[in-house]
Amino acid sequence: MNQKVDVVIIGAGAAGLMCAAEAGKRGRRVLVLDHAKKPGRKNSDLWRW
Repeated sequence: MNQKVDVVIIGAGAAGLMCAAEAGKRGRRVLVLDHAKKPGRKNSDLWRW
C-alpha cells in the first residue's frame, strides 16, 4: 500500500474523529490510527447497559 495522506490522526476517540471529519471537509486526505478494532470503541463501551 503506497498511498499519500495529508493528515495522520492517532486515536479514534471523539476528538480524533472530529479532527478527521474537519480535515476531510477541508479536502485533506486523512488516515486515522487506533488500537481498537472499531473507531470510537472506547466511547461506545461506556454506554452499554
